[in-house]
Amino acid sequence: MTDFFLTPQQHKYLTSLLNEETPRPLYHRAQILTLYAEGWPTHKIAEQVGLTRSAVRYWRARFWKDGMELFPDYPGEISQPAL
Repeated sequence: MTDFFLTPQQHKYLTSLLNEETPRPLYHRAQILTLYAEGWPTHKIAEQVGLTRSAVRYWRARFWKDGMELFPDYPGEISQPAL
């Protein structure tokens, strides 16, 4: 998906969540969004993350709607995805 972007601040924060200490739901969200930002297609992300394509699309849509509010501890000022 070429039209999905994260700001550098968002990307840095999301990649910081990709560790075994992060609760699994937040880890999955961060992984989904960083893979979309890298251009991965939905079906490959679903395979990588171990979720259905519907679940992956759901989190992408939620991010478009709610931005970084999906991550309660996000310290940044920009909560909406970069367009």
